[in-house]
Amino acid sequence: VIPAAGPTYDAGDFKLDLLFQRPRVAWRLPGCARPGYDERWAYVQGEFGGTRWAVRRDSGETDVLAYSDLRLVVGLERKLVGGLSRKWELGYVFNRDIEFDSVGYDSALDDSLFFRAGMSD
Repeated sequence: VIPAAGPTYDAGDFKLDLLFQRPRVAWRLPGCARPGYDERWAYVQGEFGGTRWAVRRDSGETDVLAYSDLRLVVGLERKLVGGLSRKWELGYVFNRDIEFDSVGYDSALDDSLFFRAGMSD
């Protein structure tokens, strides 16, 4: 468990979230017809990613595989109060690493790009 903590600054059209694991700078795009109800935002965000999996090796031995990375993400988001909000993100993933606990195996992976999209109510 890693706690999330950090300062947040909100100036209406500009937001700065310096939260550990996911710092973000966002600004509201001009031309929002109904601020507070229908808004379009652009942002740049950093992410610390990773997870751990329990695995069974070919020998039958159990092990833990850990993956970690750092991400730089740019995105566009449309927030609709009472409607379907959506976002599109393009990210660069670097400092990628995998490691097995039992054998001390550690390997760096190549950098990568990703695209993700999401919707929320």
